Amino acid sequence: MDYDSSEDSIDFINEQELTGVESVDKFISFSNTNLKKLADSGDSEAQLAYGYRLAFNFDLMSGKEEAVKYFEKSSAGGCVDGLFFYGRAFFTGEGVHMDLKKAVDLYIEAAEKGSYRAAHYLGGCFDFGTGVTADRQRAVSWYEYAANKGFSLSQFNLAIAYEIGDVVEQNFDLAVYWYEKSAEQGHEGAICHLGTCYEWGHGVRQDSIKAREMYKKSADIGYPLAQYYLALMCMHGRGGPVDFFTGFSYFDMAAQQGDLNAQTALARCYDQGDGVEKDKNIALQWFIRAAEKGHAVAQRELGLKYYNGDDVEQNFETAIKWLTVASEAGDSVAQTNLATAYFQGLGVEHDIDIALMWAEKAAEQGYPVAHYNLGLYFLYSEDGRGDAEKGLYHHRLAAEGGYAEAQYALGSILFMGNKVQTDRKEALKWFIAAAEQGHLQAMFSLAVCYENIEEADISKAADWYKKAAEAGHYGAATALSLYYLRGEGMERDVEQGLYWALKGAEGKEPVSLYHLGLIYFKEDNVIDYEYAYIYLKQAVDAGFPPAFYEYAMLYADPASKRYNTKTAGKFLRKGAKIGDAKCQYALGYMFAHSEEERVHNIKKSVHWYKKAAKQGLVWAQYDLSVMYKRAANIAGAFKNGNPDTLYEQAFHWICKAAEYEDCDAVFELGLYYHSGIVVARDYLKAAQYFEKASGLGSSRALNMLGSYYYSGIGVKKEKRKAFDYFLRSAEMDNSSGCSNLAGCYYEGSGVDADDEKAFQWYTKSADMNNEEGIRGLAHCYLDGRGAKKDKKKGMKLLQEAAYKGSSQAQYELAKIFYSSKKESDHLLYAFYWIKRAVEDEEFVRNFNKNAKKLYEEINNRLSTEDMEKLRRLLNKDDEYNDDEKAECQKYLEDMLKA
Repeated sequence: MDYDSSEDSIDFINEQELTGVESVDKFISFSNTNLKKLADSGDSEAQLAYGYRLAFNFDLMSGKEEAVKYFEKSSAGGCVDGLFFYGRAFFTGEGVHMDLKKAVDLYIEAAEKGSYRAAHYLGGCFDFGTGVTADRQRAVSWYEYAANKGFSLSQFNLAIAYEIGDVVEQNFDLAVYWYEKSAEQGHEGAICHLGTCYEWGHGVRQDSIKAREMYKKSADIGYPLAQYYLALMCMHGRGGPVDFFTGFSYFDMAAQQGDLNAQTALARCYDQGDGVEKDKNIALQWFIRAAEKGHAVAQRELGLKYYNGDDVEQNFETAIKWLTVASEAGDSVAQTNLATAYFQGLGVEHDIDIALMWAEKAAEQGYPVAHYNLGLYFLYSEDGRGDAEKGLYHHRLAAEGGYAEAQYALGSILFMGNKVQTDRKEALKWFIAAAEQGHLQAMFSLAVCYENIEEADISKAADWYKKAAEAGHYGAATALSLYYLRGEGMERDVEQGLYWALKGAEGKEPVSLYHLGLIYFKEDNVIDYEYAYIYLKQAVDAGFPPAFYEYAMLYADPASKRYNTKTAGKFLRKGAKIGDAKCQYALGYMFAHSEEERVHNIKKSVHWYKKAAKQGLVWAQYDLSVMYKRAANIAGAFKNGNPDTLYEQAFHWICKAAEYEDCDAVFELGLYYHSGIVVARDYLKAAQYFEKASGLGSSRALNMLGSYYYSGIGVKKEKRKAFDYFLRSAEMDNSSGCSNLAGCYYEGSGVDADDEKAFQWYTKSADMNNEEGIRGLAHCYLDGRGAKKDKKKGMKLLQEAAYKGSSQAQYELAKIFYSSKKESDHLLYAFYWIKRAVEDEEFVRNFNKNAKKLYEEINNRLSTEDMEKLRRLLNKDDEYNDDEKAECQKYLEDMLKA
């Protein structure tokens, strides 16, 4: 309910209520001469009546001083009303020197003798501290006394007290009761306020139609506040149809009576042409009229007009004068705009302290825009007074106050984690609030949010993209086109997809041009390389970084008529230099996989990977870690490059990538703890990372977990659980998972032995060139399990597995050579293979502790001549030539025959 009007809500003095005095009406038929004779004879009621005529000039020449004498005589004669009017004379100073204290004393005496008029006036004195110390509790008591006597003014004032509830406990029911009592006697104010009760549902069932009726009844009597309220209802269509003309008419009636709210509203009508022909000059005059009378809103509106040059010549001095006056009067909107002027130094000297003072004053009143502006200042200030926590606090208050711009901004901050921790669930809440108010960017962001929250809702995302696109958001139109083309959240529709993509590109925004180019470049059934070239080039020409990567890929695509790898590299370099992470990553990848100038290319690769990695590109972080590990194993890769330092860098970046829950990165992080590189070996922690990576879809992690449970590394040994992990890994086509699963079937470990399944999974692993799968397949042939026994084929496969790096195959070959009856080169080959096997420390530590023992045993049997032969053998190329392999195979076949 709004009581902000130029008229006091409390009705203290009303000359109309001085009529109907019984003692006066009793002598209504007496002439002045006869009444004076009767008064002079000592009749106290006649004295009151004659004094009343003198006071209110009933064609009597004598003045108010004479009236006071008769009031005094009447009161002395015991007439209670005479006592009241005698007190009133001292209250108004009419006919006697004003003496408020004496007036109050006389009112008290009259009221205690039963004068409800005196009681009402006495209530007013205590209410406003007139002639007595203010005591609003006593004021209400006197109002109540007079109200119970049927005095309409007191009934009205008592109703106000119960409705506001600042002196007595708020009680809408009693407020309505007394408003009705006063209204029954025709009190226009009571009729008006009874209308407000119906409008807001205070003490009665809310009924806007009834409220409008009550306002009209009071307004037609001439009550300006009712005229103002009725006009508002007509303008906004509450309680009846929208009626600008009638609204304007009642604003005009109230304005003419001096109601400042109505004058300001009337100015707006002329300013906007609501209910009347637009007339900026008349509007300005009404704004000035209300402003000069002290109406803060009019002062603020006038200030803004001069500040912005809105239909008046821009005048900062005049603008600041009115904004300051309105601000000092407590207008929060004026305070906010004045603060902005000081923040920006427009029209006034730039002064952050004064700006903050006014903004905080407005915020203290709960004005959302002020809170929002303070939030912006504290979040983004560069003057040393920035405070993210305080900025977020003000943004939140502005959002809670319903300010759509703040709701959108808060949602954006929480969604992106800008200066605060990311909270996409709360971001979604604020985007919804702003979008439902029609905030265009919030609609778009809400769609993005629905795409990216933990429990993504593509259908809702598509719905909000469509709403934003239909409202004219180009980015939303582009996103909507992709939804149609991909059939996400809606039925696939290529025609609609292209329609919205072209709509988005109409805005000439680089992002829209870029996405349209992508559609023509990559979307099936829509691909058109020439259109892709046109739109991607426009995005590139506009300097949009992501477009450089796709534009380069267009030239790198052999299917494109513009295929030119040199040009592709040129645009990758351009994009990388202006900061596009994908271009930087692509350059890093090119250098990493180049076969020329190996050390130089590692450095270049690390350079570009690092730039992309610092932007949060998880692929770059992962590959950068790989490159640092690679560099650690290459002497001179980096000047003064310490392998330990390089491994530390590798570990740092794999941790960064793992933060994004990239399954490969999390798996690699587990390998660090598994191997004890950079960090202390910790199998339990490794197992935890492998478990996390497996949940993210890493088949390698599933296989490692299987190995852990199989051998009891970092976890309790559980063969069945190991089998389950191997099975899951194998089903994802992991070659090691297939091999280990085959091993479980082969050994009957964690599952019933099944030679056919073992052979099946070993074959699948071997087909993927896995050395352990090849070794297992070798044993299937050697032992005739799952396949027909074929020792020649089995030994050939075992040898192949050993050459590919299977430590177990190497160990088994060493045993075969060592157990041979021949003592010549067989011993050398046995040592050759066991040496390679024991170089795998993990194999010796976790899987075959006998390997070390065999190594020492063979080593002790070698002569000096054997050692020289072995040196020549071991110095051969790591890849081992075909002649050597054939020689070894011949020995193996000879032993099989033996």
